[in-house]
Amino acid sequence: MKKLISALAFTIILMGGNAYGQKIGQVNFDEILVLLPEYDSFQVKLEKYRNKLGEELEYQTNEIELQYKNLEREQSKAVPNKKTIEFIQMNIQNMGQTLEQNKLALQDSFTTRQKALFLPIQDKMKKAIEIVAKEKGYTQVLDSSQLLYSREADNLDEAVRKQLGIVKKP
Repeated sequence: MKKLISALAFTIILMGGNAYGQKIGQVNFDEILVLLPEYDSFQVKLEKYRNKLGEELEYQTNEIELQYKNLEREQSKAVPNKKTIEFIQMNIQNMGQTLEQNKLALQDSFTTRQKALFLPIQDKMKKAIEIVAKEKGYTQVLDSSQLLYSREADNLDEAVRKQLGIVKKP
């Protein structure tokens, strides 16, 4: 009896435990993603936002450069005003610190915007994958870009594209 239980346990382990009876499909998420019309819109909106943030940083950088020019002008005078020079130097230092803080804040803002714009597209993809998986009896679907080997019969790309209304571009 003990040998039978051990043999049964060994068989279950070899079969992958809970993996027995599961049907696993694959889909190339990124390949399908770029075919969605919403993805183009996402890219355009994100690029506009990136440019807007870049303009803000450029403005601040230009202000610092202007202060450097003021500093050089003051230092090149026959009789430079030490208090003015110290004030400009302190101003440059403060503006530089503010610029660095703003770079971090703008990066966070960009990441937040990117996630917010991408979420509806990602949800649409996941929903389509879920529908196809249920229709075809798959219990799990993996991103094929991470797989080293899989059967072509388990590739769901075409079915997911069809579910999303995408005609594959040549």
